[in-house]
Amino acid sequence: MGPVKLLLESTDVKNSQYSMRLFYRDKWTELKDRALHEAIQFCEPSGEIALPPMMSRNAKEAVVGRLALPPQTNASR
Repeated sequence: MGPVKLLLESTDVKNSQYSMRLFYRDKWTELKDRALHEAIQFCEPSGEIALPPMMSRNAKEAVVGRLALPPQTNASR
């Protein structure tokens, strides 16, 4: 999806958690044991970025949610 790639590593349905890797601007960021509806924060050279809640539901081998990039982010970067 645009300049971002997501790779699901694992899900924990009982505890409503998931782990995944996020690829953004030539860098992989590991997101371990994240809760559903949790905002995602990661750092890049221009400063810290906070994304709104990503995942709203998980299943045995899948998660459902959305990814909203900051307004200054575009595919041409």
